[in-house]
Amino acid sequence: MTPARTRAPRPRPHARGYSLIELVMTLVVVGIAVPPMITIGNQCLQTMHQGAYVTTMTTLAQEKLEQLIADEASAGRGYAYIVSGNYPAENPVTGLTFY
Repeated sequence: MTPARTRAPRPRPHARGYSLIELVMTLVVVGIAVPPMITIGNQCLQTMHQGAYVTTMTTLAQEKLEQLIADEASAGRGYAYIVSGNYPAENPVTGLTFY
């Protein structure tokens, strides 16, 4: 006994590719939607980095305050040591010159 033959399906007459109008409309929608999405993405990235900058600057400020408290509590220095002349201006942190 021989296996039954199967016929290849016939293409439907109404199943064709996209029309020119559909392609143009797709390009218009994509052209309108993509720029705001890029802008929102950039804002999200900046916000994420800003949190890291705030954390770094908070840590540096806390370190400076701890140094002042340690100098004030030190037997050799005391409260009279805490004057601006004993703490010169510092160089900006590398990579964070805007702080």
